[in-house]
Amino acid sequence: MIDEAIKQSKAVIAHNQSLIDSLERMKNVNERRLATLKVKRTPYTPTSEKPKRVKHTDGKHRVHGRKPPLHTSSKRPENPAETSPA
Repeated sequence: MIDEAIKQSKAVIAHNQSLIDSLERMKNVNERRLATLKVKRTPYTPTSEKPKRVKHTDGKHRVHGRKPPLHTSSKRPENPAETSPA
């Protein structure tokens, strides 16, 4: 019983150690990024605070007076008599 508990505890400790190692690697990467930004004199903005990029296409098409094509394959010939074999 005690041996089993010891084995489980060692497994948990090993798992926690691997988590600590990966967090330390992430910290090192982040520190390098910050150092690079300091060299470039760029202010650091976390991704969570950056504005989301949104595509605004409907206004653009409205200005030019046409809708974007739905599918290029859905184009039909304008006069079916011209395309049918004689």
